[in-house]
Amino acid sequence: MKKRMLILSVLLLALTVGCGAQADTTVTEENAEITENVEENEEDSENASGDDEAELPVAEEDRDSADASDDDTVADNPEEVVVEESEEEEAVVEEPEAEEPAVEEPVVEEPVVEEPVVEESVTEEPASGPENYVAEYRVEEGYLAPDFTATLLDGSVVNLSDYQGAPVILNFWATWCGPCCNEMPAFQQLTDEYGAGLTVLAVNCGESATAVQSFVNANGYSFPIALDTNYAISSLYPTNGIPYTIVIDEYGVIRHITVGASTADAMYNHYKECLQNL
Repeated sequence: MKKRMLILSVLLLALTVGCGAQADTTVTEENAEITENVEENEEDSENASGDDEAELPVAEEDRDSADASDDDTVADNPEEVVVEESEEEEAVVEEPEAEEPAVEEPVVEEPVVEEPVVEESVTEEPASGPENYVAEYRVEEGYLAPDFTATLLDGSVVNLSDYQGAPVILNFWATWCGPCCNEMPAFQQLTDEYGAGLTVLAVNCGESATAVQSFVNANGYSFPIALDTNYAISSLYPTNGIPYTIVIDEYGVIRHITVGASTADAMYNHYKECLQNL
């Protein structure tokens, strides 16, 4: 309104000056008052506009301070914000489902049925073999006596190995050999004494069955006599002379070899000692 009144006053003043009319003193005074009023109004308007312009920064400063106060409020209470965010995060995180504990099924142990132990019958075997011998066939002490097959004076056929299980006295002789005939009573005495616990096998070297039978009948010998007419057995037991006597233990191992002979009594004691040392 003030601006409109000011504009009207200026227009009215311009019309009065342009017409060149001379106003009286009263009019001049009124114009002066109008002019003063206009100037005052202009000052008022300038002051008003200045006041309006001055007030604008204050408003903006108020906004800034308001914003700053809001920021300060947020800064003063950071825990509240963090708490809210953490609450939201906790709401988002899903807790893992609790697994049910596995239930172990009880193990049922089957009863152990013990089978009865069947004891096998143990058959006692004879000793596996002698000590201190060589498992080789050789006519030496400590070796196995070579086996052979022979025909006895009564016509029966035997093997040397048939007599294992008991000691054997293997004697090579002939009716024409004086020392051989002298020791024959010692073999009969040992046969009578040991019985089945000893075998005396007398091998006649190269003579006929008739000659041997006559000698046996004349002296009454009961121990077995083998005929070696072709010297097949003698070749297995070579020797430089007869009588040639070998003492064999129950396992077939040669333990004593004797070449030659003495009296019957002396030879009895000799062979008896050999048997006792087996």
